[in-house]
This record gives sequence, C-alpha cells and structure tokens, in this order.
Amino acid sequence: LKLLPALLSAGLLIGGCGGTVNIDAVRFVPQEAASLGSGPKINVRIDTNVTEPGLFTSEYRSSSPYGIHLDHTDPSRAFEELEVTGVEIVYSDGSLEPAVESLELPQRWRFRTYEATSSTGTEIVREQVNVVSADWEGVIARDQDFVLELSGRLHREGEEPAGFQVRRAFRVTRDKRTVSRGTLFSDV
Repeated sequence: LKLLPALLSAGLLIGGCGGTVNIDAVRFVPQEAASLGSGPKINVRIDTNVTEPGLFTSEYRSSSPYGIHLDHTDPSRAFEELEVTGVEIVYSDGSLEPAVESLELPQRWRFRTYEATSSTGTEIVREQVNVVSADWEGVIARDQDFVLELSGRLHREGEEPAGFQVRRAFRVTRDKRTVSRGTLFSDV
C-alpha cells in the first residue's frame, strides 16, 4: 500500500504524461451538403470507435465496424420524434453495405428538451430547444469511401410529418504515426 503512490507516479510518467502514442485511426470526412430539398436538416457523422490512451496504454486506435450518428436541433420545439425509414450505404466500388439490412426500420427516437443559458452582459437569457440524437453501432464494415443515403420524417402532434432526405459522401483518411503525448490532442 505504501508503494501505490510511487507506482501511480511512475505510471503517469511512463504511460500517462510522457512517452509516445501510436496512432492508427481512420476518419470519414464529409464531402458535400448533407440534406436534400427543403426539408429539415439532419446532421450525420460517422463514429469510428476511437480508443484513447489511458494511464498505462499508449494507443489511439479506431476499430471497425463503425457507427452512424444522427442529430437534429429544433429551436421551434415543434417536433416530437425523428423517424428513419430508409438507409443505404454505397461504397466507391458500387457495392452495398450488407449490415444495413439488419437495421430494424422504420425506427423512431424521441426529442428531448434542452435548456441553454447564456448572458448578454446585462441579463441572463434562457432558451429551450428540442434535440434528438440517434446512434446505430456496427453498421459500416469497410475503410472505404462511401455515400450514405437516409430518408425519414420528423413527427409533430396533430400535423403531417415533415419528410427529409440525406445524401452525404464520406472520404476515408487514415492516420498512422507515432507522436509524443504532449502533442496528441493538438494533432488528432
């Protein structure tokens, strides 16, 4: 028990603060506007399951299969649910991602109310917005450029749903190098 502080200090020096980190990560960089038409704008990003270095580890690594993250902010607070009715992933070689077939569609997620507080210098301003976020894990198996197409609706009580379509191309980049811990988070 008396050695614990010394061991922790050594671990921080060797693995936590000093030393190097091996990076082996992919990123999917969006290439064009995400939403089509005049419908609601749905944000899309790809989750690459990054494992960051810890106290005794020195790896910054992504791992497939990758996930899809969707989100939408509704300042009017009119929408209650996001529904996705169609998903398609077409790789640059023209092949389809087979994991999409396992998604249970249509799928719905409820909005939640988020309150933001800010200051104008003379008064405190509180604003409420509805926010929805949705995640599918393990949908993208390959480190290859692709086009993601989504279709769905945003539902509001007593009114017709507002349809949306998203078509977004993603270009894959790979970062494979060794850096010092001190520069890791400024570079990655």
